[in-house]
Amino acid sequence: MLAAAGLVYVFATNSEVVWLYLVAGLILALLPVGLAGPPLGLRRLRLEVGERRREGFEPPLRQDRGGVFAGDRVSIRLRAARGSLLGCQAGAIRFGLDRADGPEAPGPGWNVGLEVDPSGRSAWLHLQPPRRGLYRIALLDLRSGWPLGLLQATRRVALEADLLVLPRYWLPPGERPADRTEGGEAARRRGLGEDFVGLREYQPSDPQRRIHWPTSARTGALMVVATAAPSLDPAAYA
Repeated sequence: MLAAAGLVYVFATNSEVVWLYLVAGLILALLPVGLAGPPLGLRRLRLEVGERRREGFEPPLRQDRGGVFAGDRVSIRLRAARGSLLGCQAGAIRFGLDRADGPEAPGPGWNVGLEVDPSGRSAWLHLQPPRRGLYRIALLDLRSGWPLGLLQATRRVALEADLLVLPRYWLPPGERPADRTEGGEAARRRGLGEDFVGLREYQPSDPQRRIHWPTSARTGALMVVATAAPSLDPAAYA
């Protein structure tokens, strides 16, 4: 840009065209804008987390269709509460940890992208988590060269987004989804009562609505909530 401004100025001097001096001055004035714009724009940026969408695995149980499963494409709406997202690109995300060494970078397999609206007021953050687990997204690395692309600035912007990724599963042959049946007489006899007993592995005769997904995501096996059935025996307790 300096070379362009100097070239126009020399040409204006030789040709004695007055408006070329204005063009050279305008080009020179754009230089600090192009250099200061990217870091200043990212510095004042503040993001808010909005709605979420997902594409991918279709769980056989109706009550699980709002969850996120390993390998799904997840889209999180980001709104610029301050500043603008124009020209921004996503670098990577960082997971919050309860350790002094700070946020952790995601492992291999995470695909991160940013789709910015033309207005720059919001964007869609696209993620594809490859593994199950509970993730707390703490930071987002952003790159920006806006408005002129003369300088590429980077900054980590704070986010507060929890993402529970469930394992993909299948129902044993002959089982019908829990939104249509409880799975037979044995399933109707199991899990009655309100007293919590514990967690155990899923059995084919268990109602699928008893599956405890956070524990299943952590252990890698389907786990169900076991409760105590009320006793029909007459008894007296002191």
